[in-house]
Amino acid sequence: MKVQLTNKVHLPALLIFFEIQEWAIIGLGYFIGLTSGGWWWLAIFIVPMTIIPYGRKKPRGYFTHLSVKYGVADIQGYPALFVTDFKE
Repeated sequence: MKVQLTNKVHLPALLIFFEIQEWAIIGLGYFIGLTSGGWWWLAIFIVPMTIIPYGRKKPRGYFTHLSVKYGVADIQGYPALFVTDFKE
């Protein structure tokens, strides 16, 4: 089976200096901080300050590929796993 691979899978989608996945990480820290209480409010600052610089050192689309690896999301525009031959 032959499939053509698109070149526009990982275009940057920035919103106020952060990518969409980074906003999700900020929201996760905010959610943890507000729902847990106590000293967990530090997660609002610590979670984004540790995960975002780590993710920026990786290639573009790292968080998307990580979520696909663990079965949280699907990547649109890529060939299926059983495709062995495709043109870019």
